[in-house]
Amino acid sequence: CHIPSQSSLGRSSRSSRSSRSLSLAVPGCKATTDYAKEVLLMEAFCLWNLPAPRVYCCTFHLALREAEDVVRRLRRRKCCEDFLGSVSGQCDRCGALAEVDPRNPDGGFCSLCGTVTLRAIRSVMAL
Repeated sequence: CHIPSQSSLGRSSRSSRSSRSLSLAVPGCKATTDYAKEVLLMEAFCLWNLPAPRVYCCTFHLALREAEDVVRRLRRRKCCEDFLGSVSGQCDRCGALAEVDPRNPDGGFCSLCGTVTLRAIRSVMAL
């Protein structure tokens, strides 16, 4: 599965305009970038083995159509107050939320953007 680079997606590292004007689910942290959201979804798509019609353009659009069906089903579920669980860190570069290794609370390697910019949330909140 090929995950495109940030430049090939044609997106800036910013988050979408609508999320910048609203409060965030994790106060004290920055919004996750559009790039990070797209890559995380595409990584999930790459793990799906989907039934395919006899004729289809590509597996990416096949997965995208399936994801739309999944989102439709998920919208019908009850609210989930603790959906984010025990998020303990965030990448300073791409804004992805993550678990920080408790043995290294000063931060770590972001598995999404590949930089050493993952910080414990308490460090992010202190900025």
